[in-house]
Amino acid sequence: AVWEGERLYGRGANDAKASVVAMLCALRALAEGPRLDGTLQIALTECEETTNAGMTKVLERCGLPDAAVTGEPTGLQVVRAQSGLAVLSAEWHGRSCHAAHVARVEHDNARLAAAEEIARTAPWIELDGHHPLLGASTIATTVFKSGERHNVVPDRADALFDARLTPLHGADEALAALAGRMPRAKLTVKSARLRPFETAADHPFVLAALRASSRSAAIGSSTMSDMALLQGIPAVKCGPGETARSHTPDEFVLQHELEAGVDFYTRMAPLAFEALRATAIAK
Repeated sequence: AVWEGERLYGRGANDAKASVVAMLCALRALAEGPRLDGTLQIALTECEETTNAGMTKVLERCGLPDAAVTGEPTGLQVVRAQSGLAVLSAEWHGRSCHAAHVARVEHDNARLAAAEEIARTAPWIELDGHHPLLGASTIATTVFKSGERHNVVPDRADALFDARLTPLHGADEALAALAGRMPRAKLTVKSARLRPFETAADHPFVLAALRASSRSAAIGSSTMSDMALLQGIPAVKCGPGETARSHTPDEFVLQHELEAGVDFYTRMAPLAFEALRATAIAK
């Protein structure tokens, strides 16, 4: 990590080590203040953008909490709805031959068949219906592989598709949308474990987060986080930094963003316990 003026440069500084630092500083401030009416846990997890192994281990050991704040670079906007992620796969099969014999030997170039059908998904696919915070469910072509050597006509092609799904749609609907455009492909759902997430706008936990962040309304987010694994409890995504800086060269976070993050998490904890008590009383 390198400070230059107010900027702290470093890999992951914005996404999401800024949230880690802000949460730890808030925890220290809370430990030195009045006793909280409940148990506050901080989970620092790995592999959030791959296998979610860190959060999986935490939940296996501790179980679901009563509520949660996921630290991500949201500019301290309160995110109460998050798109799910389904990964879809397609296979095309043909018949190969030596490239020197294409004019004389019967063959079926799987790469060309795949390219023709994948072109029907450009620039992306939108499913019917719009979520008020998340907009449309989308499907993007992200991986395409075919062929091993220049002198062999490929007999197989493979592609992967990234489907960002709102609560209005499931992975099967995304698969059906692909099937309508790619009749020759063998389609499967590779992964659908990261489902859409939404906490009601009027839930006391959301209102507490808005109060702590001095915001008037919560927003939605199409980017993924461990909030996807917190199904069944009220949760929000909120943290210092800006999502547009994530995964960019010379990633950085600003000092005043870190300080604002500490303030948010410090204010949020007692308000969260108050909100959960109110929810319990209402039940």
